[in-house]
Amino acid sequence: MEQTARNRRNPNNDGQLTVRIYVYRSVQYTTYEKLYLSAPETGRVSAVSNKGHYQQQDAKPIKHYSLYTNRRMVLKLKIWNSCQTIREFDVSIMVSFRLVAAYLLPFAAVLASVSAVDSSPEDWDNCDEIPTISTTASPTADPTTTSASPTSTSVAFSGPGYLKGYYDGIQKGCLITAGTWYAGVCAKITAIPLDDGFTISTSKGPCAVTDSVLNCAAGTTPSVFNEIDGLLAYGGSSAWYVPAVPNPAQIVSQIPGPVAVTFQWLGHTRSSQDTNMPPKIAQSPGNKQKFDDERFSDASSFYWPEGWSWARYSDPDVDFSTLSEEEKEKMRNGLQEVLGDEGMRNISLYLRQKMREREDKKLQEQGTPQPEYNSPDFLKQWEKRHRDGPWGFIAFRTALYDDEGKWTDFKSRVRRILHVAFDQVVEQHRGHEYEDVAKARKSFELHWIEDRQLDGASAETLRRWYVEVKNNEETPVDMDYNMFLCASPEAVESVLTLDEDNLPTTKSSFWRDEAPFLLVVMEEAEVNPHGDEEHDPNDLNDERNWYKSVFKVPVEIIPDNLWDLVDRAFMQPTRLTRGVKGSIELGGSMSENYTVDGLTELWWGMAPTPQALKRRRVLRGL
Repeated sequence: MEQTARNRRNPNNDGQLTVRIYVYRSVQYTTYEKLYLSAPETGRVSAVSNKGHYQQQDAKPIKHYSLYTNRRMVLKLKIWNSCQTIREFDVSIMVSFRLVAAYLLPFAAVLASVSAVDSSPEDWDNCDEIPTISTTASPTADPTTTSASPTSTSVAFSGPGYLKGYYDGIQKGCLITAGTWYAGVCAKITAIPLDDGFTISTSKGPCAVTDSVLNCAAGTTPSVFNEIDGLLAYGGSSAWYVPAVPNPAQIVSQIPGPVAVTFQWLGHTRSSQDTNMPPKIAQSPGNKQKFDDERFSDASSFYWPEGWSWARYSDPDVDFSTLSEEEKEKMRNGLQEVLGDEGMRNISLYLRQKMREREDKKLQEQGTPQPEYNSPDFLKQWEKRHRDGPWGFIAFRTALYDDEGKWTDFKSRVRRILHVAFDQVVEQHRGHEYEDVAKARKSFELHWIEDRQLDGASAETLRRWYVEVKNNEETPVDMDYNMFLCASPEAVESVLTLDEDNLPTTKSSFWRDEAPFLLVVMEEAEVNPHGDEEHDPNDLNDERNWYKSVFKVPVEIIPDNLWDLVDRAFMQPTRLTRGVKGSIELGGSMSENYTVDGLTELWWGMAPTPQALKRRRVLRGL
């Protein structure tokens, strides 16, 4: 990939160098944003940027520059003057997110040693196009680590596909529906070709670069993107930046940051045998939808021993004894490097599920009797208190009053997603649905409150309505909890923008930010467990700062995780909402309390988050 810039001379400044600078990077996916190259005899500084922009500014020390990389690489610099090559040289650079000025001194030294003749900016227009130079220099890296670079695809940006993220030459995650980079599931992206490029959109809406930040949302005017070597490019650059390697999802921008990422197009028109595509996953008897949350393939690791692949590694009957301990360790490290902690956790869950399904199939073929019914906690609670009537939550509709068809579709989808909690129980019993499970499934409901006056209603309005609804004789008994649910515009969008074949299933992983959700609205806007104590909004131990009166809950865990905890009524609301971000979609403000592991986008229950588990392992030295 080529980064170019022109360093043009002002003819009225006799001491200014007149050079054209081409920088070729030997590490294709590590980029710089700006290098300041000094011309000492003039006291001026020329700025070369990866977007090809030219500018001059007052002289600054050579240390004023930004170079983002985390390994050694070789920059090939070619200096041109009046269409002729003056000097070529290599500069080896080694930084690790800390920038050392000394590594750019060779640039200044070479420029200062060049004898350039006068020429005007117009002279450049008469030069032939400089041919692209393919470099073969490779980074100086640890020989035990091998980085896989993305390869160009012949599939154009057209129709449905994925945009796979590459960090430091290694494939890691994909662009997802909001236009953010995520280390887990890929989102389907649709590219529409134009005469001057193409547009892209996700299930959330068209994608655009606004204030240098990539965002995909309904109502957005789409930006026109271009392709550079099969990579997503905008403004002539395929370099994108994020604050950190994604876990959770990271906002993608063209503003220089500590981590550079590129996105390679993978069209759906590829052969089903393409090793970059996710493997076909065995389906369980209780759920025929695809396993859409794990995207594993040969590209999931940068190292496979000879004769090994993802298909062999994931085979339940695989014999690992043929490998040495060293080879096993290399293979594990290869997976860890590409997938990260969350990906390794998902692999473990996937392999466990695959093994269980194989064992279930064997037992069924052998005519083994169904396992004894083992009721999960939420169904034990249902049987104890609600066996003979409807159970669930009151839910308010605040959106789609102008489109009954979409509202009907929304409720149908929500109902399907709510079944996931019961499908899990069925799978745990080798596909057999016992009578109690079927009865509980049928009687669980969201009691919808629909009135056009509620269109766009605030949280305070809903709370006033809730008081009246609870006293209404038509409201099912035992649903008068200290909270209720709400189908807000954002919640509706999170459900309707999913493809029919991409709704959550029993195999969908927890803790993902992109899950379809409803809002939970607490009956009390504020709580004060500390009595007359003065409220300090910065006190980490003040439970008033933990309380979120409105937050998001994944639809799939409402019948088991949420309902079970609420119906048992043993946890204080402040502790219930301590680890989740609040939502201000219904108005008002929300506290942002600090936790060591950060707040989650959605409330997934009270179990430790993956970040918390990782921190505990680190503290234990594991």
